[in-house]
Order: sequence, then structure tokens, then C-alpha cells
Amino acid sequence: MSTTLMAGSTGVGKTLLATKFIATGAARGEPGLLVSYSEPVGRLVARARGVAIDLEPLMRAGNIHVRYRASTNLEGDDLIAEILQQTRELGIKRLVVDGIGEVQENILEKERVRGMLTSLIVRLRDWGVTTLFIKEVPKLAGPDVDFSDTPISITAENMLFFRQVELRGRLHRVASVLKMRESGYDPYVRELEISSAGLRVLGPLDSAEGLLTGVARYLPMQEKKDDETQGADRRR
Repeated sequence: MSTTLMAGSTGVGKTLLATKFIATGAARGEPGLLVSYSEPVGRLVARARGVAIDLEPLMRAGNIHVRYRASTNLEGDDLIAEILQQTRELGIKRLVVDGIGEVQENILEKERVRGMLTSLIVRLRDWGVTTLFIKEVPKLAGPDVDFSDTPISITAENMLFFRQVELRGRLHRVASVLKMRESGYDPYVRELEISSAGLRVLGPLDSAEGLLTGVARYLPMQEKKDDETQGADRRR
């Protein structure tokens, strides 16, 4: 079991990836729970179906549980207690918390945030639960990639970062591994493709730089090659 923080900008596909993680575990006999603080169950199930992830049979069989919880007017202590209670009662082995920022913001005494979230992670590890926390990054683009406001980024063994970047007038979803404490990992920034056929991680985007800032540019050599190709195309 391990703890992973998946961070990224809105619309990049974090929830769909987390849904795939839960569905894959359920197919292997690992009961899953997805707790969402932003998206009702019906909408999430419909979006997953649109990328070839059918949750309904797994939900009917009791292999996957999806819970929507509006975090308004609830204290972080209560939200954490609910997560632990449901995980324990349902015998969960894969857990997704879609919106750890909402839980963190609702802990009224801010000096308790780090301790409470660390205690949550330790308890889940003791129960043999593999946990994925989703964190929304407010900036769609910008030079800063800062997770200092997220205590889980320190405690989690793994950290994934996703962003949408613009290259030559086209948006690309990119994925990167920032930390994987217990093993080696792929250092490349790769493109994430989401379509009706499903989710695919493509090859490295090694022809551009600045991808994680959201303000990318082609490398000079690639620009030259592109210009030569476009010139040849125009001459045909």
C-alpha cells in the first residue's frame, strides 16, 4: 500500500484517472471507495462512461462505492472521521479523496492541519489501504509549481502533477512524476490523451520546454525542423 498526491489544474483529467485507478483495483478484487467533494455521483459515473470506464456494474456488485459529500458547513474533523468510518466498514483497499483541499480548508484550527492529515495517512496505511488524494492547483498556467500549502506532499510517497499547456495553438494535457520515494521513476513529461476510447499516456514531449509551467515553447532545433517541414509542404 502507498499514498499518492495527484495535483493539477482544472479539467486536466485527474478525476477520470482516479476513477480508472478505482475500477482497475475493483476488477482485481480490491474494493474501492471514491469520495468526491465537488461532483455528484450521477455526473461522475456518466463522465467515466464517456471514456470507456463503466462503473455501474462494479457499483451494483459492491466492488466500488462512490460518495458525494458537499463540504459546506462541515468541519474537517467530521470529514476525516467519515472517510475513516466508511473505509473501515466497507473493507476498502483502494481509496480516492477527490478534493483534499476542501478537507484541509475545513479544519478550523490551521495549526492542526499537518498533524490531522498525517494521522489520516498513517491510519490508512495501517489498514492496508492504497490512497490517492486529489489536489486542485488554482493556476492554469504560471512559472510556480508550489505545494508548500499541502502537508500531504511531504508525507505521501508518490506525487504526480498534471497540467494543460498550449503549443502552437493547441492544448495538450501533460503528466509528470515529481516524486516516487520507494522506487525509480520515469523523469520525462508525457502527454495524456483522453478520448471516448479511454485514457492513454503517450510518449515524452521532448521537443518542447517549460511544459510544467503551462507556458511551453518548442526547442530551437525543433522549431527549425518544423519551419523546414512547413516550407517543404508549401513548395509541394
